[in-house]
Amino acid sequence: MTARTLAAALLIAAIGTALAQPPKAGEPIAAPVPIALQPKPGEKQDLPKLLATRVTVQKFDGTFKNAVKMLSDAYDLPLVVDPRLVDNEGMAMCDNPVDDKQVKLPKLPNVRLDTVLNLLAEQVNGKFLVYPDHIKIVPVTVWLYETAVLQHDPLAVINGSDDPPLLTQQEMLKAKPLIKRGLVNASFKSKPLTEVIDEIAEATGANVAVSPLIPANIRQAPVTVRFANTPVDAAVRMLCEMTECGVIEDANMLLVTTRERAAARAKEEAQKAKDKQPPPLNFGAQGFPLNPLPDVNAELLKLKDQNEQLKKELEEIKKLLKK
Repeated sequence: MTARTLAAALLIAAIGTALAQPPKAGEPIAAPVPIALQPKPGEKQDLPKLLATRVTVQKFDGTFKNAVKMLSDAYDLPLVVDPRLVDNEGMAMCDNPVDDKQVKLPKLPNVRLDTVLNLLAEQVNGKFLVYPDHIKIVPVTVWLYETAVLQHDPLAVINGSDDPPLLTQQEMLKAKPLIKRGLVNASFKSKPLTEVIDEIAEATGANVAVSPLIPANIRQAPVTVRFANTPVDAAVRMLCEMTECGVIEDANMLLVTTRERAAARAKEEAQKAKDKQPPPLNFGAQGFPLNPLPDVNAELLKLKDQNEQLKKELEEIKKLLKK
C-alpha cells in the first residue's frame, strides 16, 4: 500500500468516525430546508416560510447570546437583538445585559423554527418581530405596542379611564406599528393599484391588503405617484384618494376597500367611541362636579316601555277574570 493510498484511507476513516459521533449538547440538527425556500443568489429570503420550516434541535444549556448565534448559524437566520432587551429580574434599580443570561432549550424534534424562537425569546421576557429582511427579538412591551395588541390613548389617561403606558413617550413612538412607522420611498408610473399596494407592503413589512369588494377596473387602475419618506398609512390614504377608494385601519392592519364600506366602518367606530364616553358632569355654584345630568330622553323612553308592559299585564289579568 502506497503512502498516498494509506493517507486517503485514514482520511476516510476519520470522516466516518466524525459523522458517527453523536451531536454535542446545544448543537442543532437542521432538517433539510426545502429547495423552494432556499433563495437564489441576490434574491430575498422568504422569512415567514423559513420560520415555518420544521427542524430538530438538540438540548441546549448556555447563554442567550450563544443560543442566538447557534440558531443564526444553523438556519441562516438574520437575527437581531433589540438593545432595549435587558435582564432586570431581581434588580430593582439595575438592568443587566441579556447576552449573558442563562437559557435552556429541551430536545425538540420536528418542530417549527418559529416555535424554537418563541421558546428562546420568552426566557428573556421577549418576543420576535418579522421585518422584510431580518427578525428582531424585542421586549414584550415593545412587541405589544408594535403589533397593536395593546393600544394606548393619551387622552384616556387624562380622563382617568385608562392605565398609564408601559413605555416612555419616546419608546412609544419607536414601538408604533409599521403602518405608522414604516416609510415609503418609491416611484410608480402607470402601475396598477394592487401592484403598488403589494410593493409598499413588501418593502416596508407593513400589513396592507386590498379588499375583494373593490371592482376589477379600480384594482387595475394605473397609478403614477412618487413617495419620499412617506409613512405607510399616509401613502395608502393618498392612493385611495387617487383611485376613489376608502381605507379601514384595524390594529396594525390597513385594508383598502370601497368608500361605502370604509364610511360604514368609520360610523361604527364613532358610535363605539361615543358609547364609551362618560356622561357630562353637572357643576355646582362652587365649581365642583355634582352627579351626572340624567338623560331625559332615555328616562322617558324607559317609562314608556314600562307603561306598555303594565298595559299588557292588565289585559292578561282582565282575560283571566272573564274566564
